[in-house]
Amino acid sequence: MVQDNPESIKWAVALTTAPRKDCTLNVCIEHLKTCGWEPIIFAEPGSTKTDCQTITNEQKKGVWHNWLSSAKWCLENTDADVILTVQDDTILHPDSKTFAEACMWPAADCGFLSLYTPKHYSINKKGELKAPGVNRIWTNALWGACALVFPREALRRIAYSAIADQWLGSIPKTNDSNIFNLRRNDPSTIANSDMAIGKIINSMRLSMWFVDPSPGIHIARYSTCGHGDNTGQRNAYRKADFNTPLNQQIPIHNKMKLNNDYNYFNSV
Repeated sequence: MVQDNPESIKWAVALTTAPRKDCTLNVCIEHLKTCGWEPIIFAEPGSTKTDCQTITNEQKKGVWHNWLSSAKWCLENTDADVILTVQDDTILHPDSKTFAEACMWPAADCGFLSLYTPKHYSINKKGELKAPGVNRIWTNALWGACALVFPREALRRIAYSAIADQWLGSIPKTNDSNIFNLRRNDPSTIANSDMAIGKIINSMRLSMWFVDPSPGIHIARYSTCGHGDNTGQRNAYRKADFNTPLNQQIPIHNKMKLNNDYNYFNSV
């Protein structure tokens, strides 16, 4: 894909939602539309109704399988070059779409570009604040899959991978192996989609990139799956100013153009 002409980039935006105390879905949609995106809603039963195109699950899928289903739907039903998956408790800076298009892709092996950066990804091992930019993050336990921009082929490999098919969530703190049997019997209880995505990305030896200051803000006070509120590491440390253009806040110093005759994903 050539990024010299952003108008040629075809997007699909998958917005996953579930019933939530103090619903944030409509404000999320409002921000996405301000950016220039038209989201497709992938809704659990009982979710807030909207005027957007909506695929409503007949039965509850849960965090992981709703995300996975949304990714597969976009791959199978659109010809999008780039797919954004976003959670319903995220708002985005108005320049998020144009900024993402301007920095596609920061590396040839880019697995995703995250428009949301959790607190601890802004701080280095010495406890110092990193320089603003589009920064690569190395992690074995990915946090914060709030707004991820995927090259189509990377998402295809993730969604149809063996790890995705077999994912049962993170190891419980109690080390109770019966939890996994319960999750097998009721896949709607499987969560930790961010951890699964990171695990798959690492297995494919792809890279993860985060925009900092964070164009995305995690606004929900209540989790739909018991993960707590949006404080601490569950929010951005350095948030982009929504009244200032992103390109004045975040340098794009590691942009890499890809040519039509070069496809990293077919070379690995």
